[in-house]
Amino acid sequence: MIAIATPTFDLSGSLVIRYYDPSTDVKSRSRRVSRTATLDGGCVIEDNGLSHSDRTLRITSKGLSSLEVENLERLIEFYSELYVSTPEGVFAGVMENLAYKKGEVTVSFLVERKIT
Repeated sequence: MIAIATPTFDLSGSLVIRYYDPSTDVKSRSRRVSRTATLDGGCVIEDNGLSHSDRTLRITSKGLSSLEVENLERLIEFYSELYVSTPEGVFAGVMENLAYKKGEVTVSFLVERKIT
């Protein structure tokens, strides 16, 4: 289950996505690393750790009603910050993209920080 909510009270400011595509990407991560070639044929790797703010959550669902899709459209239009709750935790960020095609909804959520 994935939930999306506004940070402030809004009577229509939340949505629970109970059924989503199993390929939904809410677990991927990457570290802040860079590799620089050196003159001796080797390299230097700089590792600045992992930050949740580098993550993009991609949620895909075919089980949303037209009312739920309209609610998502309203959320992306009016809110610059949203909360997304996943099995891994709660994240604050912004809904970057919302696509609706042939009954399938895809949401891209840029994470700013992990709350819990």
